Amino acid sequence: MKKTVCQVVVLGAVLSAALHAQDVTGNWQGTMQTASGLRAVLRISQTECNGLSGTLYSLGDDPHPIRLTSVTLLNRVLQIGRASCRERV
Repeated sequence: MKKTVCQVVVLGAVLSAALHAQDVTGNWQGTMQTASGLRAVLRISQTECNGLSGTLYSLGDDPHPIRLTSVTLLNRVLQIGRASCRERV
């Protein structure tokens, strides 16, 4: 069974200063560009091996956090992904 990978690129004015400094760890709140304008909090932390991990929290109807399977910052572009669009923490 193929895993569905949901890619969400979170870039905007809120993150621009942090991306320039190459440190994106912390909590980021904003509105994603979806049909419903999903409000969310993205929590990014540093792993033991200097990698990144993250969790996405919806501020709307669904209170369940979404564990991210990948968080990468490369050339000032932050990419986050998860294995399945239906998987929850």
